[in-house]
Amino acid sequence: MVLRDKRVIVTGGASGIGRATVVACARQGASVVSLSTAAPERSRVRTLLAEVEELGAGRATHMQVDISDKDAVDRGFDAAVAWLGGLDGLVNSAAIQAWKPAETFTKDEILEDMEVNTFGVVYTNQAAFRFMKETGGSIVNLISYVAIGGQDTMAGYGLSKGAVIGWSHCVAREWGPRFIRVNMVAPIVETSGFRNYYAQR
Repeated sequence: MVLRDKRVIVTGGASGIGRATVVACARQGASVVSLSTAAPERSRVRTLLAEVEELGAGRATHMQVDISDKDAVDRGFDAAVAWLGGLDGLVNSAAIQAWKPAETFTKDEILEDMEVNTFGVVYTNQAAFRFMKETGGSIVNLISYVAIGGQDTMAGYGLSKGAVIGWSHCVAREWGPRFIRVNMVAPIVETSGFRNYYAQR
């Protein structure tokens, strides 16, 4: 198993791509902490942890953390890394999006997308760096085809993910000498968010 005994944090881990990532990592033998705004008692969190337990391979837990809040991120990573016993990997899957015509976006609406999608990545990357700077590790920031090829009514989301592309290129160069890999993935997966978008069209 490629990820046997690896220690991984996944943001947005209670749903969608993040949830699938938690399960995939645990199936490979990793210890995983899911971070999201979902409360631990939510049924989707309980279902996730039960699924991981049934795998009989890795292990997982969930912590309620708002990644748009830097102090909350720092506290959450301290708790997550204490549970994991170290940190080898971070996958940033958490994201939000607003759908509306580009010409109608207000500054506050764009910033709302960026608080999670852009600054959430910055804060979690910085928190991961604290634990990886001496030992190395791997960071995967999810971006989006929207930031590369565009999509109507999703300009705010595209802007927030485009900023993640620039950030990721820069920190990959800066942290590479410390053996921290920073990569980007732009998935196209039929998630609940994907279905909601096309239901409005």
